[in-house]
Amino acid sequence: MEHIDPENEPKVSEQEDVEKSEDKPSEVPLPEEPTAPVEVPSAEVLSAQEASDEHFEEKLHIQEVPGELPEQKVPTQETPEAVVPDQEASIEQAHIREEPVHDTTSAEDPKVVIPNEELPVQELPNDGDPDLQTPVNVRSSREDLVEEVVRAESKVSGETVDSVPAEQESSEETVYEESDHQHDGETELEEREEVQETRQHAVKEADGKDPEEPDFQSRNSGGIQENLEEVNTGELPEVADSAEVQLEKELDYVDEIIDKAPQEAIAEYDLILSVHPESARAIVGKAKALGLLADVEQNDNILEQSIAEYLKVFSLRAVPKPLMVEAGRACAERQSIRGWGGAAAQTLRSLVSMYPDDLELYNELGRKYLVNGAYDEARATFREILNKDPNDAFAMLYLGYIMKSVDHELDQSLSFMRTGLTTVPVSDLKFYVELGEALTRTRRHTEALEVYQLAVDRQLLKSVWQRSWFTVDGLGSRIWWTPQQTNYLSNLQVLEDFKNIIREEANAVLINKSSLFIQDSSDLIENGELRHMKLYINGRKVTENCEAAVKTCGLLDAFSEAVDCKQCEVKFSVMQPGLHLLPHCGPTNCRLTAHLPLVVAPQTRIRVADETRTYGDDGLLIFDDSFEKELWVAGDAPQLLLTIEMWHPDLTFEQKSTLGPL
Repeated sequence: MEHIDPENEPKVSEQEDVEKSEDKPSEVPLPEEPTAPVEVPSAEVLSAQEASDEHFEEKLHIQEVPGELPEQKVPTQETPEAVVPDQEASIEQAHIREEPVHDTTSAEDPKVVIPNEELPVQELPNDGDPDLQTPVNVRSSREDLVEEVVRAESKVSGETVDSVPAEQESSEETVYEESDHQHDGETELEEREEVQETRQHAVKEADGKDPEEPDFQSRNSGGIQENLEEVNTGELPEVADSAEVQLEKELDYVDEIIDKAPQEAIAEYDLILSVHPESARAIVGKAKALGLLADVEQNDNILEQSIAEYLKVFSLRAVPKPLMVEAGRACAERQSIRGWGGAAAQTLRSLVSMYPDDLELYNELGRKYLVNGAYDEARATFREILNKDPNDAFAMLYLGYIMKSVDHELDQSLSFMRTGLTTVPVSDLKFYVELGEALTRTRRHTEALEVYQLAVDRQLLKSVWQRSWFTVDGLGSRIWWTPQQTNYLSNLQVLEDFKNIIREEANAVLINKSSLFIQDSSDLIENGELRHMKLYINGRKVTENCEAAVKTCGLLDAFSEAVDCKQCEVKFSVMQPGLHLLPHCGPTNCRLTAHLPLVVAPQTRIRVADETRTYGDDGLLIFDDSFEKELWVAGDAPQLLLTIEMWHPDLTFEQKSTLGPL
């Protein structure tokens, strides 16, 4: 509100006041105060009779101020005292000048605080603005007058107040109606701007009150506030939300748009953080939005910004555990995507240090060590978990996995993995497969099939025979295939037609460049020896090997479904007599495997699922190697195969484009 300088305000004579008062139509007066008149030192004489004067009613604008008693605002400059004739005459002639509202430092000269029905019932802050200074809680006869006004308002709302005369029922509209004309040309727009400013101060005050105001609770919890709220016959005044509630609403809104509009969300979070720089929820939200934007734009710089935002949460105080854990996990995930596996493990380690009793976080840390190849740290972590809880199923499973795959301690691994799988209904297929393989390696294949059947019962496998790590739904599932069923008949026919040329070239390489055949060190080999010379790996040509087998690679180059397959290999295999490959499954159902026997004894055989076939007819054997298979090499001489892996014919072009190496 524009400040009015009282020294520049034109003086109004008493006679002029009287003349104006006679010309103005009367309004509903307030009843006379039965008590002594209100005395205002060095200002106007305000009596109970004057309270009912029509000019006093016009000049007294009650403004609803949250949590405070209405007070008289008296100008600091001296003004001529109003003429007070006889008590009877004062009703006709007395006129109260409207003085500008401004500050006073004297507790003896309290201000009139004029309520406004648009304001919520809340206390104004004392922020140094002369027009918004919080008045002291002075109890005087002027407050008795205010209580009379309040009782009148209560009566309008339906309450019964014995001490309020009936004539005052109609005063509510006058008291709560804004004046149509403001003194010194103050417009309605200026008044509304003042109201809005007052609302903003009230919101700030709601977030944190001044501890030096002893009457804050009493003013906000007293009956006057309740009465002022009840006066409105329509809707009750809105209570301004606290800053904390408003912040939560803003964050809720941004959280809703983050997935669809991450860039817009980042801008919104920045605005929030400019006011609340330590809002953990806003920081986490911004980090998430940056991560999503990095995914869309494939931008490592933005990804690193996301990681940096997540790490800020660790320096904040009093962050709720759910939010801290969410930030830590997301940060570790983003660090892993960036290729910072060690940093990801360190982030999870920090979470474990903060919440040492959270064994789920311990297990996540152990898995991260395992993925990073930090087997010693992983082993130590899972043992630490079992020291805290000997019955933790996941720690037993992972420790058993490390014993089987890294330490090759099959018997000990069986104990941990068996106990883990029977303790809880584990939904991770790899543990069933690992346990089954461990049983198979120790010649307990029947028990292994029982473990696979348990996975089928828990709907983790469709068959005890088909157990690939990576599965694409909707692909045709059969054990044995014919060249026609693969849709690659022409390519496969070429290989069969030129089998003799391929055989001669492979034998020449085996004799002259035997070092190109690499020993297979897989633990699937129970007996014998197996070596490979790889020509294509995951869609890439092995140049050196193909230069030694130019004719064979020339025939294969036209077979794009094999040589361009990102999950396939094409290779020569040399098998020594007596070789036995233990039962095992391929890693995916996205490919088929063809064996072209070049030099193979008739008694050599292969089992796929529950059906066994031999290589005696020298023809192609095509099968889905996601099914369990087992191989026995007969005879007394080395044997030679060309193995061709190819895309499953039911895969779409888009699927083939998006599938990557295993």
